[in-house]
Amino acid sequence: MRTNAWRRQQEEKKKRKVVKDYDKWWWQDETPRMIGIKSHTPALCSCHMCGNPRKYWKEKTIQEKREQLKWE
Repeated sequence: MRTNAWRRQQEEKKKRKVVKDYDKWWWQDETPRMIGIKSHTPALCSCHMCGNPRKYWKEKTIQEKREQLKWE
């Protein structure tokens, strides 16, 4: 069973990774709030580039295509 200390450590690890990789997100402010949001939700938007292809183009996701190829 995981403890609260383990969960806190994992969350801090995620936030350190976000701060390290923050230069890729130069258009966002580097505030503690944005770091927390980015560590919990990797995609900040659901535009046609970041969102689900099934929603925008009515096509299958990569996982679904891979599974379909495996059974053909």
